[in-house]
Amino acid sequence: MTLEQKDVFQASKILIDFLRDFTSLSEQQLLSTKIMLEGIVSQVMASMMEMSDEASHKKSEASEVLVRDAGSGSFISSSANAVEKKEAANSQAASDGMRKGILESQLLRRSGVFSKHLEAISMLDANLQKVLSDVIGSVSVDDVIAQRLSHVIQSLRSLQRALAVFLTDFKTECTVARVKLLRNTVLTEVYLSYSSEEEKEVFRKIFGRPRAKSKAS
Repeated sequence: MTLEQKDVFQASKILIDFLRDFTSLSEQQLLSTKIMLEGIVSQVMASMMEMSDEASHKKSEASEVLVRDAGSGSFISSSANAVEKKEAANSQAASDGMRKGILESQLLRRSGVFSKHLEAISMLDANLQKVLSDVIGSVSVDDVIAQRLSHVIQSLRSLQRALAVFLTDFKTECTVARVKLLRNTVLTEVYLSYSSEEEKEVFRKIFGRPRAKSKAS
């Protein structure tokens, strides 16, 4: 094997290793985005379940209050009728006063129950607002996901442009120096496109920190 053939062989090996690692980089970046999406879906589903449980709980509490109130109202009404009959035998005026007092008592009681209903509704509204806020917060990271996907697309386009030039004149370009220049150029462009530390960390695990461009000899 001639010196020129050895150089072509070594350059080809460097290129193949680079393409393999670059493919791994793209896969891991897409995987991290997939994990982020799964986390968002899980959080949204949990929030929706919490909202449903909270609404059911408050509905049950309200029903129990209404049932108790209805039972107490019947008891008060029965007592009021008994008292009214007893007082009617003695004095019409006393009966009227007693009736008025009982009615006032019933009105006050129902006013208190109504206030409790309003309070329960207010608490439910506040809890639902918190749940909805959590859901909105989870969904609002869609711009981060879109950005990460755009970075993967951009990195593939950088590789495509570099390979297009390389393959146009393969015999001239297929040297160790030029393949290393291609690799370093693409990796530098890709690394600089990242905006999150997580993306950069995935990159560094595979390629380390990008190297400065070197001139082809």
